[in-house]
Amino acid sequence: FGNSPLQNQVKETTEGRFDLISYQYAKNQGRKILMRLVIAEFKNGILNGYQVMSNVPEDHIKPPFEMRNKIQVGVTTQNGIIQLFGEPMGISKLPATFLGKPEVSKDPTSFLVGPMTDVWYYIAIKAHIGARLEAEVSMESLAVGFNDKEKVAAITYEASSKL
Repeated sequence: FGNSPLQNQVKETTEGRFDLISYQYAKNQGRKILMRLVIAEFKNGILNGYQVMSNVPEDHIKPPFEMRNKIQVGVTTQNGIIQLFGEPMGISKLPATFLGKPEVSKDPTSFLVGPMTDVWYYIAIKAHIGARLEAEVSMESLAVGFNDKEKVAAITYEASSKL
């Protein structure tokens, strides 16, 4: 990713100092754009959370989002999530300032139950050069929040196109 981050932000809150650093790699391959993005958050100088997004084939990042309906709030454990989706592409200890967390939504695949201690992220991106020679990026993401007993407390699934 090189020596210099793409972005470096600082946020001071009552819970401490949060530093957000992000690195990005992008390369055109015909009409396809290969991308990697790494975001890290430090709370008072200690790694508090990270996210990795990539569509580079050798990274093998394509979670089986269709399995999200098997998640049961209050029942499914962290090990159960790993069995369904593999290792997370991001983890955030709460409180955090940059990654957000699952929240109440009208979407039936999204709900919130109880306090959360951390959130795991699963993200897939696609990018290509569109007909107008502009970059078109779409993304799917799943955020799974856990309580202090390592059971699912909340889930949020989102799919977007042409970011």
